Amino acid sequence: YSWDLEAFDTLLAITPREGSVLPGKRARCTISFTPDQALTVITKAICNLSDGRCLDMKISGIAKYIFVTSRQRQLNFDYHPVTHPKTMTYTLENKSVVPARFNIIPIERDLPIKPFSFRPAQGVIEPEQSMNITVKYIPSAAGSCDVNNFEIKTTTSTTKVQCIGYGVGPKVSVKETVLNFKDIVVNKRAKAVLELVNDSKQHAEFQIVHDRANAIFHFDATCGLISPNGTKKIVVTFRPTTPLNYYKRVFIMVRNQMPLFVDLLGSGFDGDARPSPFTEVDIYRSRERARVGLDCLTPKEMDALVDEKATKTLDELQNKDLYLAYMDAYENPNPSSTLEEMMMEVFDPIVDPERGPIFTDKSMISFGSFSPNASIPFQTLTIHNRTSAKMICMPYKRSNTPQPFVVIPEQADLPPNSQVTFQIGFQPIDENHFYGEDIVFQCVYKNHRSFRLVKETSFSAPFSLSIHVRGNTYKNPAAIAPKPLIAPSRFCMFPVVPIGEASYQTIVLRNTSDVMMPFEVHTPKNSPFAISPSAGVVPPQSFMLCMARFCALSEEQAKSRDTFKFIFNESSSHSLSLDCIGVAEIPSLSCEKTIFMKPVHVDTEGTRSFVIRNPTRIPVSFELESTNDIVHFSYPMESPSIAPLQSMKVTTHFTPKETTKYMVPIHMRINGELFRDQITFVGEGCDGGITLEAPDNFHAVRVSEKEQTRVSLYNSLDATAPYELVVFEKLDNGSLAKTTALTLQQTKGSLEARSKTSIVATFAPDERRFYRFEIFCAHPLKMEKQGDTYSLDALAQAESIVLEGIGVFPHLAITDIHSPTMPKAELWDQCSCGPLNAQLASTPTESPPFNIIFSEYIERMQRFLFDFGARSIDSPESVIYLELSNVGKVESDFRFVFSNDRRVDVEKWAADDAQRNEDEERELFILLNELFTVSPKEGILQPQESMTIRLAYRHRFSDIHSVPLLLESSHGPTAVFDLKGNTLTMSQAHLHFKSFVHEFESVPIGSSSPPYQYVELRNVSDIMTSYVVDVEPLSRLTADNYGFEVLSLENPKGQILPHSSVTLMFRFNPLETTLYEVELPISITEGTTYFITFRGVGDLPEIEPPQEEAPQPSIDASLFETTSVDEDDTALVLADECDYKDGLLDDRVTTPLCLTVPSTTNLDASSFDSSHVSVQLSQSLFDFSTVSAFSQHVRLLYVENMHPTDTFTIDFSQVQLPNHAYASGADLVMDPPTLTLTPDERGVVKVLLNVGSIGQLLNVDVFVFVLNETLSKNQKAKAAAYEEALTTLDPSNDLNITDKPAPLHLNPTKGPRSSVIDHAAKTALAYSRTNHFLSFSSNTRRYTSNTMASKRVSDDDNDDDHYRSVAQPVAIRIQATIMPIDAFDKEHRDLMPSTFFKNLPSSVPCAPSLSMPVDFCSSLLSDMLRDLVRDDDVALASRSLPPSSSFYVSMDPSVSFGSSSSSLQNVVDNNDNDDNEDNNEDNNDNEEEEEEDFNDTLTDNVVGDDEIQKNIQQQVKVEEENKKEKSFFNQPPLVDMVQWILEETCFNLCEEAIYGDFDLGFEDDDSLPPLVP
Repeated sequence: YSWDLEAFDTLLAITPREGSVLPGKRARCTISFTPDQALTVITKAICNLSDGRCLDMKISGIAKYIFVTSRQRQLNFDYHPVTHPKTMTYTLENKSVVPARFNIIPIERDLPIKPFSFRPAQGVIEPEQSMNITVKYIPSAAGSCDVNNFEIKTTTSTTKVQCIGYGVGPKVSVKETVLNFKDIVVNKRAKAVLELVNDSKQHAEFQIVHDRANAIFHFDATCGLISPNGTKKIVVTFRPTTPLNYYKRVFIMVRNQMPLFVDLLGSGFDGDARPSPFTEVDIYRSRERARVGLDCLTPKEMDALVDEKATKTLDELQNKDLYLAYMDAYENPNPSSTLEEMMMEVFDPIVDPERGPIFTDKSMISFGSFSPNASIPFQTLTIHNRTSAKMICMPYKRSNTPQPFVVIPEQADLPPNSQVTFQIGFQPIDENHFYGEDIVFQCVYKNHRSFRLVKETSFSAPFSLSIHVRGNTYKNPAAIAPKPLIAPSRFCMFPVVPIGEASYQTIVLRNTSDVMMPFEVHTPKNSPFAISPSAGVVPPQSFMLCMARFCALSEEQAKSRDTFKFIFNESSSHSLSLDCIGVAEIPSLSCEKTIFMKPVHVDTEGTRSFVIRNPTRIPVSFELESTNDIVHFSYPMESPSIAPLQSMKVTTHFTPKETTKYMVPIHMRINGELFRDQITFVGEGCDGGITLEAPDNFHAVRVSEKEQTRVSLYNSLDATAPYELVVFEKLDNGSLAKTTALTLQQTKGSLEARSKTSIVATFAPDERRFYRFEIFCAHPLKMEKQGDTYSLDALAQAESIVLEGIGVFPHLAITDIHSPTMPKAELWDQCSCGPLNAQLASTPTESPPFNIIFSEYIERMQRFLFDFGARSIDSPESVIYLELSNVGKVESDFRFVFSNDRRVDVEKWAADDAQRNEDEERELFILLNELFTVSPKEGILQPQESMTIRLAYRHRFSDIHSVPLLLESSHGPTAVFDLKGNTLTMSQAHLHFKSFVHEFESVPIGSSSPPYQYVELRNVSDIMTSYVVDVEPLSRLTADNYGFEVLSLENPKGQILPHSSVTLMFRFNPLETTLYEVELPISITEGTTYFITFRGVGDLPEIEPPQEEAPQPSIDASLFETTSVDEDDTALVLADECDYKDGLLDDRVTTPLCLTVPSTTNLDASSFDSSHVSVQLSQSLFDFSTVSAFSQHVRLLYVENMHPTDTFTIDFSQVQLPNHAYASGADLVMDPPTLTLTPDERGVVKVLLNVGSIGQLLNVDVFVFVLNETLSKNQKAKAAAYEEALTTLDPSNDLNITDKPAPLHLNPTKGPRSSVIDHAAKTALAYSRTNHFLSFSSNTRRYTSNTMASKRVSDDDNDDDHYRSVAQPVAIRIQATIMPIDAFDKEHRDLMPSTFFKNLPSSVPCAPSLSMPVDFCSSLLSDMLRDLVRDDDVALASRSLPPSSSFYVSMDPSVSFGSSSSSLQNVVDNNDNDDNEDNNEDNNDNEEEEEEDFNDTLTDNVVGDDEIQKNIQQQVKVEEENKKEKSFFNQPPLVDMVQWILEETCFNLCEEAIYGDFDLGFEDDDSLPPLVP
């Protein structure tokens, strides 16, 4: 076989490309895909077989770029101990859909030791997966700053990460660096404690570089381990052997830390000699002299300088500079030592002749191998004196025990500028032993032996030299195998330092054997490394710390690596090697060579940042120096220093003084030295200003709230420009004043070149008024301030804009009101809508405290009467709809709150114990029974938005009820509604008055024909009543006015039908321009008397006033004050709703709020109850203004059917104005007289006012009647079906009274008792149609029939169908002032055309007066009883009953038929089954209460003339006597049966009539009087 590829043969490869396959075997071929770019490959591979056949295979592949990334750009290990590694996790994410192979490679490879390592350092990350990589950090050295950069490489991308860490060692310190033993008697001992403190969290190994054999200063321990955060106390003993001053600086080596030191000093004395006093100050002075190069100055020379100064001035001194240096060292000694000074003492050889006042010719003496039995070998040691004074030199005495080394002599004089030789001998004590110790020689000026020979100014501290001496007693030391350990074991890496500076490391030599281990370090020649001590002895099972130093003095030594060889046991065969690696670098920085700055405004500061990078591994401190003061620099830190391989952002500050170009050279100092490269700064200065753009004015903003806008600032210059914004309020007189109502988010700043910004301006009005602000943009560099602000003269030249706004409060108002039972005009006043609107327009008070009691809160507020009027008990609830509108300019919320809405729920036991007074108990009773309801109780209204509020009063309990209702609005005024409603008993008559004080319209005195004025008496009860007005007060008023009839009443008495009204017709004819007042008692037949006060004022005849020009509106403080409005006020104009001058805010000004009755209907009928939605009139008020007698006036009324399904007929034929018996008054005609509208249909009605001959002041309501034709037809159809069902009763069944509903068995020869219904209904239906029959139920068992529907009505049902099936009255207010022709001619001559008048009939026919008929129910029961008694079937049925049947339970003998207050007992069947018991339990719950209500209704409805009432009572009494005479009818079982039949039949008939189940069928009977609304 062989393979061929159709395409992409450079990307695809098949191996092997050809071959053969043995029979029954397989051949494996490999396809490789190696794309070089992102692409999709689809091709076909063809396998050619040797027999000529071809096999093909589809090959496809997708190549994607690898994208590996990480969110971590730097791994900061922070400070970490050098002895412990630290790990962190580095996450790599493969964002691509192909596997990603990565490799982590360090960028810096110049160091052999790598402190950072990655595990794994390479691998494969699966598609859309991540991998966690562990990074380990081992600090290279204590004090090192390790920084390394790494690249994460893939085949297509590279990601960088930086690792940084700082190596730290332990932090050990000496608590007291000076131990002063003071004066001690020779050969006596004094002790002190040396305390070492470890302030780190790691162990610290230490070693005191001091020979324990020393007898002068002795340490009880010279090495050890300090625990983390622990201390180590070492006892130091001082034992002087000679009366001299003793001083020794002892170094303390700490692993991975710089050495420490402690100064030991003290004085020995005896009876023969006492040296000079010696303190640590003397040490500081001596070291300070050595620091300035005066260490060889002898006491005599110092005394000479002091003595010469005592006799000469400073300028006369021969060695002035020497004296000044000496005195400075004496007066200002530095108690501390620098690291360089301390390390110089550790590393510098004592054989250096230039080192100090004294030096030796040897630093170490070795005796080699020596037998203890041989003679003592000696070696010489020469000590040189470089000073010009004699000294005493002696070695420190060792302990009293035999010592292996001796010094001869024990003390010697050291002449000036001379030398002395000492013999050091080796006398070993034991064989096979290594010996080694440090011998300390102390040199003291000879005159310091006695304090009498030394002055304080010339005292010098003793000098000391330490010589290491060693030897052994082994025959072959090389045969002794040491057990050394060295740390670090292979490499000793030094921290990177600048060239010329030193870095240090500690090396630990451990002796794990049981014998002493001498060592010696062989140092390579010319090496920058050094190790101290270079020789010594390590005690058995102990260690010694050596200090290693690296100091590269040239660039050739910058990267050095030398091998040090440690020789043990004085044999080269026992050695260990240690490579010391050090790196030194030249401090350098890299940055831009030229710093370009964009143009900057003159006298302002421009800034620009640039980056300076440290490419070295050493920290670099730097400073930039400008040659011109217009340029300076700032740094992120006080002393700028950049860490190794790090960067720093430096800010350049440029402040040009002129409009010119600048080129300023910048010098850089690195580590205090001037850098060779120079930086050039290039900048330019320019001049200009900023312009402002005014935003749109603020909207109306609620007081205490905020609105924000943005003020735009433009800078058209090429440079950044400074600005400062100043805000003032511009008053009406043009002056400026400070304000807090407008604040700016930022008032100062600078704007970039050719840029724009916006600053938030916040308007927060603190009162309701108009605001005008002016914002100035001042140039802070060109304008001078007066105190903390600019002068007005300076601001006048600045750029400015004007912003305007209005502070308002939320403003709610009642814009419309509606009730299905009351005229709008009357309702407006009755519900105090005008005063409520005035209150809602007032300035709100402070919000009440959260925990204030509701009653206490509303006590301080005015309460506005909201009267629902009066209706009989169990009448449909009185509903009033308010249109609550937001007439303001801001959003407003509202809440209606009853007193119990704010009450906190408590446990029942606590509520029962609460103390309430009588008023609180009454109010709680009203609220718990929900007699008053409001819905919705809360809401949010946007400006010009309205919401319909439904307020209802339920007539459930006969009484006068009143509760407060609080209307709240956030940040707005509140108002308290005093909800009031009156529920009458069924027999209670009541007149409703709009007010108990009536104000007559003013009438000019001397009028020959004063107009009639009208007062309405409305009977809101269910019974007809008669009224009588006591005119005696009118007679007294006439007598008081000289017999002149000032006030007359045309109809002082009369009758008022239920739910109707009568108009009292007054004539007010004043004699004088004074107030007339009279109180008239108005009595009704039930004995109630109302006292109404009538007032009127006489006016002078009207004189036409001169025309005055209307004043122009202006902004004045008085405009912003709300005037108090009484009930009689007609309008209110708010400050935030008036027109402002100049028309600045015309689009924000609303129309003044009118407090009068709205003539049009604004309420949304869809929000009404379904029973109240019918017909909507375009207006409910017609104001004809002033008209003349015998004139005609036409208006149009638009009518719309709002019901979705029903058809309505509107009757306009019964509208009637007040009719006068002896005069022709005005008449109102509406054409067409009736109007039938289908759903959503509209119609137009012409309203014609025919004015009569008399003067009238009309302000009366007329009524049109709306009838639901659809519902009326449905009721007639049901009635016809019911009558047909009665005529088709099945006569075959006998009368059967059981517990279950059963058909009624009647005489087939008799038809339905229509005579009973007709007789009673014809006399009562005329007025009772508007009265609702209450639910009635009996305690006896119901008699039911299959043909009779027994629908039960609950007490709470509103009988909506009945309410809508009868004609509903709708009130229209008519207002007109009718003047006689002569009076109208005088006042309005210009309005009278020649064809204005038209003769009208002298009188308008009135509706006939109706008398009250007999009660329907009473008549119905009487007639039904009479027919039943005469019925043969009933008589036969009654005779078949046994006298003592167990079927009934005997009734109370005091109960007689026809009693309206009887209480019927239940009849219990002994054979009742479970079904009947369940049915009885459901039906008997409220039977007793329902029967009492029904009986009360029967009694209350029997009203009328006294004569009619007497006839009815007499007729009832005769019928009762006749019934008692019939023996069979007096039997209790029959009485129960008949009474039950009558009650059940009456109940069903009344109920079916109410619900429209049948029609009584005599609407067209001409004998009936017309229907009364």
